[in-house]
Amino acid sequence: MKADGLVGADLRRHAELRPDAFALDDGQVRVTWSELLERVLGAARELRWRGVRPGDRLALEGGSPTQTVTWFLAADWLGAAALVTDPLWSAAERRPIDRAARPSYVIDASQTRASTRPLSITGDDETLFYLGTTSGSTGGPKVFTRTRRSWHRTFPAFTDLTGLSTEDVVLTAGRMSTSGGLFAVMHAISAGAGSLILPDWSPTKAAALAREATVAHLIPAMLNALEPIWRQDPAGLHTILTVGAKLDSDLAVRVEKALPGCRIVEYYGSSEQSLISARTTEPPHSVGTPPSNVDIEIRDGEVFVRSDMLFAGYLSDGVHAEAGDWVSVGDHGILDASGALIIHGRGATVVVSGGTKVCAEEVEAVLRNAPGVTEAVVVGLPHPRLGQVVAAVLQPASVDRRAVRAYAADRLSPGKRPRRWLPVDRIPLTASGKVARAAVAEMLS
Repeated sequence: MKADGLVGADLRRHAELRPDAFALDDGQVRVTWSELLERVLGAARELRWRGVRPGDRLALEGGSPTQTVTWFLAADWLGAAALVTDPLWSAAERRPIDRAARPSYVIDASQTRASTRPLSITGDDETLFYLGTTSGSTGGPKVFTRTRRSWHRTFPAFTDLTGLSTEDVVLTAGRMSTSGGLFAVMHAISAGAGSLILPDWSPTKAAALAREATVAHLIPAMLNALEPIWRQDPAGLHTILTVGAKLDSDLAVRVEKALPGCRIVEYYGSSEQSLISARTTEPPHSVGTPPSNVDIEIRDGEVFVRSDMLFAGYLSDGVHAEAGDWVSVGDHGILDASGALIIHGRGATVVVSGGTKVCAEEVEAVLRNAPGVTEAVVVGLPHPRLGQVVAAVLQPASVDRRAVRAYAADRLSPGKRPRRWLPVDRIPLTASGKVARAAVAEMLS
């Protein structure tokens, strides 16, 4: 495929056809299509002046979501891949990510420049454009990579699900450091829809933005907070896409009553696998059926996926290891007779809380080094809004919980910190000497 970037050619087209139309608004910065293009070209020229070349890796930090998007697109324009950092990451969380990615440049995204001078886009559909982060299922944070092709193949599926057009305005409630939040904005740019970005969650602010938006990307916990507001002050949305946790059917009914005519699309996927399935009319206990370009196999209860939307691989100490044809992130489930996918849960060591995937082993490794702790086990407990919450059992019973909480707060971002704590004399083990996680969860319930 020709070198038109991830959405570079689309951005140029929208800037030519609708230069003064609204493109992005994050509450701090609002830009039109022509202004966004000028900022991206200015940032790309700045990166070229600094020596950025095709294949380089960049880390973006600071700046508003609109500024981050600007530098992200500028990096892609030059054929470089960008990692969007999160200001909530602790130093302990950031270090292994930097070690894995080994970025050649760290860019302050708050500094932007504009240019109207044309600049050719570098690379092709196999060019790596994105470095994302995930806790994975086997320990600390992982850095994964994507080619342009993986998201180019995903855009049409989401356009079909939303009916997105240049007449729409998309509300994205999520940080640009998450692949879901960044994807929603990139898809909107590709389609020529305006984007309203709410990086820090507030039901009141989200409800206000939803009056202007027509499409929204929200997790079930957010829908649960918005539904009472919408009963009194309905939004003008025609489509809501929800992901991150199973959508409760009662909540779906309540939202549909509050917003008559609004269609709710529940989709299932992961950072590494992209879109796997989507539910519109399928059974409510399922996560829908896969699109035609997705193959699913259930191996010993574990869900494996093959598609042209998969990630490219992982980075370790700057070295790229390519992903295989079939990918699993540890989810377990079945395919019913109609072909709908039913998810039974994540792998035993992964907790999904409010749409954030938390690796229990990563949190346990931090807690085991806390003052007075000899052993720690982390599990997910059911929660009506968040899907699950992170909970920790600590050994011994005499441990100072306040000291452990303070220690965790310095080393874990808010979404990874346990909300439930239980010091015990002895953590239960299985007959083989492994931690009995089911028994631990029972102790906390």
